[in-house]
Amino acid sequence: MKEPKDMTNEELKQENARLIKIYNSSHDPWHHQCLNEHFEELEEIAAERGIEL
Repeated sequence: MKEPKDMTNEELKQENARLIKIYNSSHDPWHHQCLNEHFEELEEIAAERGIEL
């Protein structure tokens, strides 16, 4: 898996959508916490690039 900083804008959007599906299907608080950390990283990179996820 690529690091988010190495992803294209389209890949960032696809990864965000993939993580949303995983988040919505999980009921484990620990899992949600880990995913939230990934969402924050994706959002930070998207903001730096001026795109919206």
